[in-house]
Amino acid sequence: QYDFSACVGVKAGSDCEVRCKPPYVGLATRALCPSNNFDAGAPPLWQPPACDLPGSQCPAPATAPEGYRLRGGGDWECGRGYHGQAVARCQPDASCRAAIVLSGCLPLMPCTVPPTLDACQFDVSDCSRVRPDNYCQVRCKDPYFGAPSVATCLPGNTDRAKPLLLVEPTCELTCPKPVFPPKGYEINGDFFRCAPGYGGEPRARCVMDIGAGCISRMELEGCLPLQRCAVPQLDRCRYDFSACAAARPGGSTCEVRCRQPYQGLTTRAFCPPGNTDASREFNWTDPHCEMQCDEVAKAPVGYVQHPYQMTENGWACVSNHAGSISMSCTTSPDCYPELQLSGCFPVVRCAEPLLTPLQFCMFDVTQCIYVLSGTTCNVTCKDPYVGGLATSSCPPKNTDPTRMLDWRFPRCQLECKDPDPLPDGYARSQFGQWECAEGYVGLARSTCTTNLACEAILLLTGCDKLVACQVPPEAVSVCEIDWSDCTAVMPGSACEVRCKPPWYGANTTVATCPQGNIDPATPLDWEAPECGVVCSGEINTTRYTAIEFQCAEGWGGRAARACGVNGRCEA
Repeated sequence: QYDFSACVGVKAGSDCEVRCKPPYVGLATRALCPSNNFDAGAPPLWQPPACDLPGSQCPAPATAPEGYRLRGGGDWECGRGYHGQAVARCQPDASCRAAIVLSGCLPLMPCTVPPTLDACQFDVSDCSRVRPDNYCQVRCKDPYFGAPSVATCLPGNTDRAKPLLLVEPTCELTCPKPVFPPKGYEINGDFFRCAPGYGGEPRARCVMDIGAGCISRMELEGCLPLQRCAVPQLDRCRYDFSACAAARPGGSTCEVRCRQPYQGLTTRAFCPPGNTDASREFNWTDPHCEMQCDEVAKAPVGYVQHPYQMTENGWACVSNHAGSISMSCTTSPDCYPELQLSGCFPVVRCAEPLLTPLQFCMFDVTQCIYVLSGTTCNVTCKDPYVGGLATSSCPPKNTDPTRMLDWRFPRCQLECKDPDPLPDGYARSQFGQWECAEGYVGLARSTCTTNLACEAILLLTGCDKLVACQVPPEAVSVCEIDWSDCTAVMPGSACEVRCKPPWYGANTTVATCPQGNIDPATPLDWEAPECGVVCSGEINTTRYTAIEFQCAEGWGGRAARACGVNGRCEA
């Protein structure tokens, strides 16, 4: 493809031309041998030229290769028995001569039978070698029956492993009736039924015996041996099911009686016909077996069954016990009658008192920590509270250890002493009442309370200290106002507001602080005096003339005069 003949022996620092070797054509490129090259075997630096073989340089082969044929217009196509897109490329042969190389056509191949088809169910004997664009019939194989379907080999198939495209036919399995039915079944004309001694609903289904060479057989199910119903697992001392133990399987009845010492009705238990469940219990009616307790409860006077004893009036609780007695009769594990008594409990003291934090400070309950049933205790006021006395009690025959006392609390009043020293702003009046001290204002209030240590504390509130008003913040920086007399004006007082030189004015005003003021941020209530400014000093005659105040030589505009102040409040 490339001609390097011009580059043989190229020296360092020189270049040469790389051309396309016939039959290739294209523009030549340059190859460079670097000026610092010291390796005689090093290749030059080059870019390959773009060399192509023109179609005119590729003669058609004398004989078309297998699978291809030349059309009248000079184009190639796939021959008979082949499929694809014929592609012709002009490439050099082993002798660097231009020759046509053909590709893209493959031989048509028959489709294969899908390997996943059930060989016992489907007959695909017509589908062994189906050519492309052909079809075959897929049938149900005996012992299956059903309508056949079609399998197709797609047109132009060249894949020897391509399976047929098919929809499996719907095949139903058939099987012969057994000559000798299995145990538990018998033939009834065209149908089956459960044999004597068996119950249930017989069902037949066909199955394929793969191991026997695709042979179908019939399986029967649904019939089970008849079973005797189970005796209910109930109180064996109360109910007598002995007549049901010998009942025959598959539907029977038996008597249910009461077992001594219980008395009641006689009823029947029923096991439904065709029962095949050994765990199914008899359907039965309760005979309502009860035991008469009068005879069982008899005992001599004085007999003790702790905590119960027999008295002339019947059973009662022993000493130091109380409650309402309940009596019932039952049987022992050996089915002997027994008397069961309940309801008597030990007499106990009442529970210790539970007080709130306020009650803990107010009441002294030390006498009520351990109060026996039927006794009382006294509750008094605890210092600093004063008051009377109350009596609490634990009811007689108390058997509940969590029961609280029947509480009675005395009326207790908290007493507080005057704080020493007194807090600022408070004083006693001549009548002994709390009032605000001089320099304070408000309504004095007192509250007597306790702290966490149950100590009495008198809290005084409601009095606030009188404070001076402040100079209005927005007027502090005004140059013309003199606030020197107003630095600490107390509530109900006033001060003079004057003009500050170089301002002047004939009048002064008054600033007042409201009565009862307790807010240091309250501004004085005031009105501004009328103040004017007086300018003194000589005029700068560098720019202005002193007489009629016109613009001086070298200056232009209309001269005007005004009296003002600078940033330091100077006129």
